[in-house]
Amino acid sequence: LVYSSHDYSWSQSSDAYQQLSKTLDANWGFIFQQSSQPYFAPVWMGEFGECHENNNGCLQSTWWKSITQYAETYDFEWAYWAIDGTESTGSGRCYG
Repeated sequence: LVYSSHDYSWSQSSDAYQQLSKTLDANWGFIFQQSSQPYFAPVWMGEFGECHENNNGCLQSTWWKSITQYAETYDFEWAYWAIDGTESTGSGRCYG
């Protein structure tokens, strides 16, 4: 059993690490932090995203740095697909 989280910058109230960490702990971080609990499971951050803009600023944002710091702090697995469709204009999907 593996829990896969789905988080996006626009679904959190803060980009700062301390606040984002508290939010993620409350939402799903508790699942892998307490191995003695019956709900304990490994977590794979299988889907997450930062922005809908076609530029490189997304990977330099405070939110991106905070969520990757969270993953590193708790040493859980994650994946990032660099070449994928983006809804950069908000009016539909462009693929590839």
